[in-house]
Amino acid sequence: MSKNGAGGAATIIHSPCFISHSYADRNLRPALRALPRDVEPVIFPPIKVSPEEFVSDSLMKAIRACKSILVLDGPTSPRSFWVAFEKDLAARARMPMFFYDASAGAIVQRSVQPPKLAIFPSYIHADIETVRHVCDYLEQQRSFDPARLMSEHLYAGASVVDEVSSYMSDALNVGGYVISFENDASKSLKLDRKIADGIVQNRVLRVWIGDPKDRPAPRRKLFGPKEVPMLALMKPTRPEADDFYRPELNNNRLDDLVVQLIALAYKNNDIT
Repeated sequence: MSKNGAGGAATIIHSPCFISHSYADRNLRPALRALPRDVEPVIFPPIKVSPEEFVSDSLMKAIRACKSILVLDGPTSPRSFWVAFEKDLAARARMPMFFYDASAGAIVQRSVQPPKLAIFPSYIHADIETVRHVCDYLEQQRSFDPARLMSEHLYAGASVVDEVSSYMSDALNVGGYVISFENDASKSLKLDRKIADGIVQNRVLRVWIGDPKDRPAPRRKLFGPKEVPMLALMKPTRPEADDFYRPELNNNRLDDLVVQLIALAYKNNDIT
């Protein structure tokens, strides 16, 4: 724990400290020199792939292993998705957050509250235990607030497809983000069209909870150029000749879901 600040004001900086910046802003030396000598800076290697392609485990571990975060204010850092993501993750973890003010050559602390995103799970009832596990993880481990599971307010007399479609419409109409949990049993052209509407709005994240080898390829004819491969959340461990096999959730992929969810919010300026 060290102190720093402009004009004699004490700012307590905990070590190690994660350095959040765009790699287009190459000159880190002034910010690093402003850190107290006994604070260890943690600089993550450049990320050269999109949020949809990135495997998040190493970045998540690096940030959460730190006790504070320092955000640089270079020309491109404020416009970087990864800086926005790192700030959001740190804020949700209630990590002390500091900003390097290049004009003053000083480090200042600011209180940053993560935005409250309206997150709605969309699924068929047979998958409720998998969906519940994912939602519990988002809420308890990553400080998101998913809406109540749909089974708690079923539409009386509606078919499953109509029920899920109506629920998804309600979520999109209030500016929410929908996590669409899909597998072979949930296929429906009507649902696909509703999902396509959400993809155009950058408000639907499609995840595959069937056997990973059965995950469908992107269908740009229906979903348009914004469609990306569905995130496969299950382990590829189908035993030979097991007709009753149910895929197991791959917990290592849950933070990849978090990255892609924040990426959607970033595209809509709900996270900056």
